[in-house]
Amino acid sequence: MHRRLLSALVIALAAMVAETPDAAAQTRQHLDCTRCHSELELLRQNVESLSRAQALVVTDSVLAASVHGGMTGDRCHGGFETFPHNLDRARTRTCVSCHTAQDSAWQGSVHAHVTQEGGVHGADCIDCHGVHDVRAAAALTTAAGRTAMDGRCKSCHATVRLGENNPHKGTVACFSCHSSHRVLPPDDPASSLAPTSQPQVCGSCHDSIAARWVDDIHGSTLMGTRLPARNPHWTNADTPPTCTSCHGGHDMGSASSAAAVEQCSACHEHAAETFAGSYHGQASRLGSTVVATCAQCHGAHTIEPASNPTSSVSQERRLATCRQCHKEATASFARFQPHADHADRQHYALTYWSYHLMLGLLISVFLVFGMHTGLWLIRLALNKLKEPPTPSSAHEPVAMDAAQRGSGPFIWRFETFHRLTHALVIVSFFTLALTGLPLRFSCTIWAGPLMKLWGGVRMAGLFHRIAAGITFVYFGGHLIYLIRKVLQAPDPRKLFWGPDSLVPQPRDVVDFWKQFKWYFGRGPRPRFGRWSYMEKFDYFAVFWGVAIIGGSGLLLWFPEFFARFVPGWLFNVATIIHGDEALLAVGFIFTIHFFHVHLRPEKFPIDAVMFTGRATLEYMKEEHPGIGNGLDEADTKPLSERAVQDLPAPAPTRRQTLVATALGFLALGVGVATIGLILWAVFC
Repeated sequence: MHRRLLSALVIALAAMVAETPDAAAQTRQHLDCTRCHSELELLRQNVESLSRAQALVVTDSVLAASVHGGMTGDRCHGGFETFPHNLDRARTRTCVSCHTAQDSAWQGSVHAHVTQEGGVHGADCIDCHGVHDVRAAAALTTAAGRTAMDGRCKSCHATVRLGENNPHKGTVACFSCHSSHRVLPPDDPASSLAPTSQPQVCGSCHDSIAARWVDDIHGSTLMGTRLPARNPHWTNADTPPTCTSCHGGHDMGSASSAAAVEQCSACHEHAAETFAGSYHGQASRLGSTVVATCAQCHGAHTIEPASNPTSSVSQERRLATCRQCHKEATASFARFQPHADHADRQHYALTYWSYHLMLGLLISVFLVFGMHTGLWLIRLALNKLKEPPTPSSAHEPVAMDAAQRGSGPFIWRFETFHRLTHALVIVSFFTLALTGLPLRFSCTIWAGPLMKLWGGVRMAGLFHRIAAGITFVYFGGHLIYLIRKVLQAPDPRKLFWGPDSLVPQPRDVVDFWKQFKWYFGRGPRPRFGRWSYMEKFDYFAVFWGVAIIGGSGLLLWFPEFFARFVPGWLFNVATIIHGDEALLAVGFIFTIHFFHVHLRPEKFPIDAVMFTGRATLEYMKEEHPGIGNGLDEADTKPLSERAVQDLPAPAPTRRQTLVATALGFLALGVGVATIGLILWAVFC
């Protein structure tokens, strides 16, 4: 027993004695090396340049922090025992002497190929890991380690930067995606970024998402588990969507609806076109983050064709998908066709015919009244040329307001109720136009800024609905006014027939024909009564517009409610009718109506009779000579402070004139600018 214990003590003591000289030799070797290599001034005296001297500086602290700090210098450097060093004998071993596996991977990388081919220096061990300051692999799991290693990559790849909104910035190192030693180009089938490798690489962090994605139509097609692969190795040119196809690479941003639409559109071009024409597409393009986009309906990583019962847009699951946003949606609501194509007569016949019907209406209205306006201008220009020149001494100041030009007393033209109604029409119509047009032309450069002026899509929608409410209020008020008028009239039939009626009559057809004959110099200008056929058209256009635009707008305003009574496809038809009829109304009011009321030479630059309610007797006889005795006897009647048609009225005050003219010019300016925006959108 004692002998065995003695033998163990002797062996242990021998081991201690044997180890001590090695440890001492290691420490002495470090001291011998750093005694010179830690002194920059000393090194500078023995090498050719300062930069070379700086490269040779190695301090004890650097060595201690290195993963190689526990190794002796001769493990890497041999033949440096004497000083001055014998450079013919001195050698520095390569990293491969210890790191054979890493070297083998590096030899197949793009970095090694660049180094070997063409004499261009690629990236070797030192470029990425450093020389004496090599850190342990565990350090790369820390933020400081990732930043340091990324800095090495960026020293060569200076133009590659992660975007400010990239979620990987500061959290994922370059080598996490690009591999560490066997870095290959993305189009190399063996690359970690090759299409078939991405699920595994990205899935190392996003494991649950990758597990779902490989089973959907995109993932299974890529991996060949559902459909036969077209190539044994997909390339970026023909690959189904992969992680980077949708999320991007270095330009990856935070997940957003707009970015998702853009990425999906790259492959699904036709679906993108039909989506862009829908309210969802228009609103999302203008910055709305609450409307449904591709992912909300089709899913993100569990996408299936609509024919698959598990798809979120299949017949079996479509209603549940709609109810994610529209809580009260019904089965009829879910029959709305979000990608209906108005050019596809075979699959979307009602949408096709609705679109072409409205297109035909737009073309015919503007063709007829455009010709009507153009011929009017030409006739007036020809008449002007035939007039003898007016002596300069005969020129007199002309009122800016056409209704105040000429002689004679002022005559009441419009009642107070008419003017208030017209004011509500202006406010609501302009608001509806300027909040709706950015959606209709969301692809234009001006749509976004105009929508921002309203406070965004949500606020613009609120103003649009308020204006719609005002429209229904003034329309209802006018109907009540008409009913009261009929009940109080001594002879109600005169309201519906006769020279003072707004109802179209055979005389209007005759006047229309006489107007065209006058255009071509074949007869005198027609003598209009209280209302010309153009004014009657404008009046009944409001009834038509409120019925068509208002009715379709109500369907789109309360889709969940109306879907209880009407089929879902009717919302597709309502969308087309609402948009095209609104465009027709805006275009007609801001061109044809403005010409007839303000811009034709007799009235230029403005006619404020609707604002002040009155006009001169000469104006009335020129514009409405067919009124008859009511105007001839106006001189003999006393002034009426109350607005009663055909009675003499006090002249508008200067303040009334200024306010009326300013409002008229404001409306005219906004209208003309709006037409400019529409033409920009149509012809750009």
